[in-house]
Amino acid sequence: MNFVSVKASPPVDDIVFQRALAVLKILRNNGHEAYLVGGCVRDILMAIKPEEYDISTSAAPNEVLKIFRKAVKVGEKFGVIRAIYKGCEFEIATFRGENGYSDGRHPDKVVYTSAREDVSRRDFTVNGMMLDPEKGEIIDYAGGLKDIKKRLIRAIGNPEERFGEDRLRILRAVRFAAKLNFKIERKTWTAIRKRAGEIASVSVERIRDEIVKMLASDYPVYGLRLLDESGLAGHIFNGETSLSLLSKDRIGMLEAFRKTGEKYKDRIIPLAIIFQGQTAGAVEKEMNRLKFPKKEIDPVVFLTANLARAVSYKDMELADKREMLGAKEPELLLEYLRIYSEVHERDGRSFRHWKGILERYGDSLIPERLMNGEDLKKMGVAPSPLMGRILRVVERAQMNEKIGTKREALKLAERLINEI
Repeated sequence: MNFVSVKASPPVDDIVFQRALAVLKILRNNGHEAYLVGGCVRDILMAIKPEEYDISTSAAPNEVLKIFRKAVKVGEKFGVIRAIYKGCEFEIATFRGENGYSDGRHPDKVVYTSAREDVSRRDFTVNGMMLDPEKGEIIDYAGGLKDIKKRLIRAIGNPEERFGEDRLRILRAVRFAAKLNFKIERKTWTAIRKRAGEIASVSVERIRDEIVKMLASDYPVYGLRLLDESGLAGHIFNGETSLSLLSKDRIGMLEAFRKTGEKYKDRIIPLAIIFQGQTAGAVEKEMNRLKFPKKEIDPVVFLTANLARAVSYKDMELADKREMLGAKEPELLLEYLRIYSEVHERDGRSFRHWKGILERYGDSLIPERLMNGEDLKKMGVAPSPLMGRILRVVERAQMNEKIGTKREALKLAERLINEI
């Protein structure tokens, strides 16, 4: 076995890590091998706080279920159990070998086997290491340690075979490269370019999730370049987006957003940057095709549809500006304009203008109306489209600060009625 001393300290102050150690100990006390495995091991070695801790074990699924009271089958066919220990959730997978992938995703046959064979069916060398935290040792059958030092994403074994087993791995290679700022090893890259078109057979939900993770990485522009150079972009995006992923404007805005700290991990703004320049209808259609939830589609469409208007604010009435800021979360539009201004305006005038409006009106962007339909009924106006038009004119006069009291609102309404 390829045992190597760990050169990076595990995150001992991480409560989830401590719970993971306890789960490993419980499995071992019951007579089974058990290790941390996959991305968490890679991240520990690179001094990155893992997002989750996966566990690989010699225990069969039914044995894991007997050991942990709070556990459910999430992939019984593939030997995966989700266990909850002291409020923390862990995926515990039995060492397994796999044969046949007729659907390009799931194995036709699974055999429970050894740790070495379990590693051999994983995707990339940097994700194929196991960690024994008690001994402070890495089990590295695939050469992940060497590739971390070389900063390489390399498929385990034959890349053609790995990508044939799960076609999403073609895109995951790009996502990991963008996350870690690693190059993609030559043979792995050749296989990606050769099989790029096969990504079209993967479910759009899985593709969408990888793209979102890539955009939230530390190096999203690098990820876009790899998508373009590999040929993946043309098979993932429809419409104008696929033709302009590497536009100077898009790259500049993504780079500016990446430098803003934790906020750059937000999903909405990087998506708006990607789809920017297309019509609202085209953006909505493409995001629906990729099966984004409506709660994400609506704000992205709003931002992409209103950027040009917001930049041309001198041509807008105050009422329109207040309505635009009040239509969605105003901070979202401000952040988008801040990034735009940083790239396109040396003085940041667009951002400063809209920030000033928000600071001036705050929660009163859309004020309480000075009058309503009941007031118009008393003036002899029956419920009708006419009533709606009068209320709208009065409301806009209020938001343009041409009137400020109910008396002024009633007086304006009376004049409108007489004119009509």
